Amino acid sequence: MARALRDQIVVDASPPWPRGLPESVEGRLNRRWLLYSEWRLRRYFKSEDPRVIHYFFPENTLRHGADWKGIHRLMATCHQPAERIRAGAENPYYKGYIDGLRGADCVVVQSKTEVEPLQTVLGHDRIVVVPHGVAADFFTPGRRGNGASSINVLTVGAWLRDYALWGRIAREICERTDDIHFTVVTNPDSQAEARRALGPAHERCRFYHNVSDEFLLSLYDDCDILLLPLAGAVANNALLEGMAKGLPVIASDWPAVQEYLGEEAGCTLPNSAVDRWIETIIHMAGDGSKREAMSRAARARAVQQYDWTVIAEHYRRLYHSLATR
Repeated sequence: MARALRDQIVVDASPPWPRGLPESVEGRLNRRWLLYSEWRLRRYFKSEDPRVIHYFFPENTLRHGADWKGIHRLMATCHQPAERIRAGAENPYYKGYIDGLRGADCVVVQSKTEVEPLQTVLGHDRIVVVPHGVAADFFTPGRRGNGASSINVLTVGAWLRDYALWGRIAREICERTDDIHFTVVTNPDSQAEARRALGPAHERCRFYHNVSDEFLLSLYDDCDILLLPLAGAVANNALLEGMAKGLPVIASDWPAVQEYLGEEAGCTLPNSAVDRWIETIIHMAGDGSKREAMSRAARARAVQQYDWTVIAEHYRRLYHSLATR
């Protein structure tokens, strides 16, 4: 999004991500860096000319915005479900974040399903829906599949993933058939959860973590189906990346997922219906025509509705609206 909005002033608050440190130490350093990084905005809040100041990731960096706001317009894009924001309201660490959202001139949510619950949490209706985006010029369709008769099923990500469900699905399918393989890209903790649910290690399940963007692209290219068992969802990078790559999607039936996916780019299922997940994957693995139709629909939807150039225009209109109030 920063690249798509490069005509604006973009302040990069990304932490330096130290390598070779224990995860607990790295996590503490990153949290401190993110809190400190908000001070890079201080000079813009001090401007005598009114500005629209937009926090891309307020969960990480919005702590002083409500106090600094003054004559300026404050907006923030929320990525987390409203219930998690509600839970954060009781945590002193997030006080500045919650105060900022409550005092903001505009709060952006990335699914229309979040508007009403977030109104209840924040006590105002200054909430606008702008979808999450994807670099559709980077995540482009490549070669499809691994060149063999087998089907590769890809799962990507750690946040709000249900790897206990993934393990039950993969274990059962590996017991039933020899021509469906699984690939998982996630962090070590989620890998451990997935392996526990999977049971004895199976040669048709591959695990990766900390991969480069280029290697991730190659994994998307080598796979035929994107599988996303989710414990919750608003915006989801893997979902949009897979759609942009033209992968048919099988995902949990959270309302936001259904909103992004539409009716033709994939299918959604309740997490409680394990047998339906298994049957759907096996059926889709054997139906190349259906996968191809979903692939075309997924790619078209990603380009037309969720490419960052499209999303950036939504934000430019919002900036103009706030600046001219």
